[in-house]
Amino acid sequence: SYLNRATNILPTYLILYLFLSSSLLGQRSERPMRALIIDDNIVTLTLLKQLVSRMDGLCVTAFSDAAEAVRQIGQLDFDIALVDYAMPHLNGVEVIRRIRAVERHRSVPVVMITADHEKETRLAAFDAGTTDFLTKPIEPMEFKARVRNLLALRKAEVTAADLAKRLAEQIAVANRAA
Repeated sequence: SYLNRATNILPTYLILYLFLSSSLLGQRSERPMRALIIDDNIVTLTLLKQLVSRMDGLCVTAFSDAAEAVRQIGQLDFDIALVDYAMPHLNGVEVIRRIRAVERHRSVPVVMITADHEKETRLAAFDAGTTDFLTKPIEPMEFKARVRNLLALRKAEVTAADLAKRLAEQIAVANRAA
């Protein structure tokens, strides 16, 4: 019984050991985390940019035109998206659908920012793929806490994917040598 339990958790410890072993994986490069902000209101956009830029190691790309952001979405690289709901031409729900349509953005956290308290709006946003909501007016401490938590999860996901890729490379090399 003890041996069975130990055998079941051994792969987890092995992965953790390999992750921490710089001799096997080499030095991991720490890239800066990036935020995408889309809001047509210049005052809110400026506030969001200021809040995000004050967070350590976070780069910002911002758009006041949702249509322009959507045109460039496939070329953009970001770790979190902050999207306003009420915008002309494309609302936030449609912007989120367009973000999620890009394969590499499907797991990126997306926060819908809205003054709308309607249940239908929130359900539509969840259906489109939003991760979380922030209500206007934005409370800076709550904003920072939510963004920090979502970025920590994103960083863990990116690190795990990087680890899986490096381990697959190491296994391929070991298989060729065998």
